[in-house]
Amino acid sequence: MTTTVSAGEMRNRIGDILARIRYADEHTVIQRRGKPVAAVIGIEEYRLFLEMRAKQRLKERHKRFARLREAATCCDMPEEEALALAQQVVNSIRHSGATP
Repeated sequence: MTTTVSAGEMRNRIGDILARIRYADEHTVIQRRGKPVAAVIGIEEYRLFLEMRAKQRLKERHKRFARLREAATCCDMPEEEALALAQQVVNSIRHSGATP
């Protein structure tokens, strides 16, 4: 079940809300000025989320490198050139703030 509370209500009822999240497996959406700004979930669900996100990122990295490998093979690109291109991509992603 998901409950929605204002930021002020969250401050006033933090103990009750945390107990409901922990023991009743509830979720809480926190609103500020009527707009959702955050969600509070149980720690196990949060750990599962992190694990799924890490797996998804790894999958995306594998796809990127597979495309790079395919492009290098298709174009008869020397390995050194392909590695330099890969490093450029990684640097570009790091400077953009995204995760490679």
